[in-house]
Amino acid sequence: MHTISSSVRRATTLDGPAAAVGAMKGGWPMGVDYEFYVRGRLGPEMQHALADLHPQVRADYTRLCADGIDQASLHGILGRLRDLALEVDSVRRTDGGTTC
Repeated sequence: MHTISSSVRRATTLDGPAAAVGAMKGGWPMGVDYEFYVRGRLGPEMQHALADLHPQVRADYTRLCADGIDQASLHGILGRLRDLALEVDSVRRTDGGTTC
């Protein structure tokens, strides 16, 4: 039987899945980088709403990126894109290989 406290303790240790989130610095996992591709060209208002994701508008899609985020932030961004009714074509983990 698992208790809440033992589940919380397991989730916060650094020897399991939490350690795989990213590189370790100071004993805590660092975030990772992601690229998001949404269909269509975002207009100026939508670009302003997503300015923290550094929108780069292309011919038929818009690239967004986020540096050093954790899983909670990743889900938050996906929720924002959903709430804005944007069609997400793909999400790619870049492991620091992208420049926003």
